[in-house]
Amino acid sequence: MRYDAANDSYEPQLAQDVHVSDNQKTWTLTLREGAKFSDGSPVDASAVM
Repeated sequence: MRYDAANDSYEPQLAQDVHVSDNQKTWTLTLREGAKFSDGSPVDASAVM
């Protein structure tokens, strides 16, 4: 995600969606389906963690 200050919004890139908890302590990003690292391995939650 990239924050666009001019539009006060988040623009999707590697992540397709972001959800922020009410207390703003937990941010959940949904990764774009089919994303791959340069070596061809999948970019998934376990790889990112």
